[in-house]
Amino acid sequence: MSLRERNVVRIRSFRAVPHEASARLRRILVAIYHMLSQQVSYNDLGDLYLDRLNKDHLARNLIHRLQRLASSKRNTSGPFGVPRGRLFSALPDE
Repeated sequence: MSLRERNVVRIRSFRAVPHEASARLRRILVAIYHMLSQQVSYNDLGDLYLDRLNKDHLARNLIHRLQRLASSKRNTSGPFGVPRGRLFSALPDE
């Protein structure tokens, strides 16, 4: 990579930060404008808003996360160095 290319990359990285900040500021200002023009108070949608909005996507995402967790934990020892599934195998059935 030439010196010019390195400088261009470095300058672009500095430009990205103010651009992101200005985009966030614009979203806040648009929200304030609509609240003032329509005379409504701020209504927080909550942290579960997107989960309620698209339940199918949430279910697929959680299933995928569980499958990744199961595959990463497979063939690893459980607590106290005992292989998984063997910890309670000596207990009598109730």
